[in-house]
Order: sequence, then structure tokens, then C-alpha cells
Amino acid sequence: MNEQQITKLIERYFAAETTLEEEKELRRLLADPSTAHIPMADEARAVIGWARMNATPRRRILPMAFLKIMSAAAMLGIATGVGLNLMLPADRPEGTAVVYIAGQEIHDEQLAMTTALQAFADVAQAKERLDSDISKIFNNLNNSTLQ
Repeated sequence: MNEQQITKLIERYFAAETTLEEEKELRRLLADPSTAHIPMADEARAVIGWARMNATPRRRILPMAFLKIMSAAAMLGIATGVGLNLMLPADRPEGTAVVYIAGQEIHDEQLAMTTALQAFADVAQAKERLDSDISKIFNNLNNSTLQ
């Protein structure tokens, strides 16, 4: 192949117009030392080499491996459900709401709701204090750098 044909093949490669066979031929030509004098070949070597080095290999999960993973996850879910069912007291009527606060079992829905809302309010107050403290710190930094 002459220089003009190689240049044309490189142009077609970067325009995504080559066949797989043409791409194999181009790689073979770029590996051939006799094409070292072609400026566009040097650029193509650099780009194709860089792209190949930075390409992340794709991992394929085989269908059987995927089924094994899903089966294991399903078994874990079933085992967790059975374990939780065995740990719950049998004397509790079905549909009873239970909440654990500080390690204690609470059946009073109103108390659970009030405690949860208070916890959310405490978090919101802490966030406001933190935002205020951070603003003060940045204001002090800005003032000290401006002086």
C-alpha cells in the first residue's frame, strides 16, 4: 500500500467508515516500521495507542453467574425474613406497630411519632448551627485575606 492509500485508510478509520478487516489491516500497517515516514501514520499510532491504553476492559457477567448471584441474594432475603419472624414475640397481635427507641420497644404510635419529629427538629437545629459556624469561619477568612 502506498502513502496515499494508507492516509486515505486512516482518514476513513477516524470517520468510522472502515470495516473490521480494514481496521485489522490498518493496525498491521501502523505496526510496520516502513510506515514510519508517514506523518499521519504517526498521529494515528499515537491516538490509537492512547485509546487502547485507556480503554477499560468490560466485564461480562455470564447468565449462569448472574443466576447464582440472584439465587444467593434471594436465599439471604428468605433467611433474614425467617430469622426476623422467629425473633418477634408470638403474643403480639397482628398489625401492632412497634418502634425501638434507645433500645426500648415502644407500642404507642403517638409517642413514636413525637420522638421522631423531635429528632428531626434536633437535626435541623444542628444543621443551622453548623451552617452559621461555617459562614462565620469563611467570613473571618475573607476579612483576614482582604486586609
